[in-house]
Amino acid sequence: MISEIQIKKAIKGDKEAFYAIIEPIQEKLYKTAFVYVHNEQDALDCVYETIYKAFVSIKELKSPTYFYTWIIKVLINTCMDKHRQDKKIELTNENLLKKITNANDLETNTYENIDLMNAIKSLDKIQRDMLILRYFENMSLKEISEEKNMPLGTVKSHISRGITSLRNILRWEC
Repeated sequence: MISEIQIKKAIKGDKEAFYAIIEPIQEKLYKTAFVYVHNEQDALDCVYETIYKAFVSIKELKSPTYFYTWIIKVLINTCMDKHRQDKKIELTNENLLKKITNANDLETNTYENIDLMNAIKSLDKIQRDMLILRYFENMSLKEISEEKNMPLGTVKSHISRGITSLRNILRWEC
């Protein structure tokens, strides 16, 4: 658990406090980055770049309570920048299966997991973002609403539509 005191110290420029708040969330940052870039090395690059950006700009953080939401937003923007640079990132099913296992600690290596990841990739950006934040990052609807600057009802609608789209995509593939 990240303490607000450590975040406040990091905002004031304490390097050790910054490392103390980053260390427990590095794995979550990596998993989130991997969902966006679908490549181990690119995910690591995005995490490192995010940590650097966070270190440089943490003084701009308005409230310590929003640290996690803020750093996830920085990470997502970094991943989207990376994705724009690369344009196309193709993975074979075999590589995807290996990377899903490494990145998301899924209990079983099944084709259903591959289908799910491919289905998530095929959603439009807003639905994909909402589902990733909600189910991969375990963020509350309120946190997503605040991060995306959207009304709570809109967030719920996007998540609901995303789930419906996933069901339709996965049903079609069966």
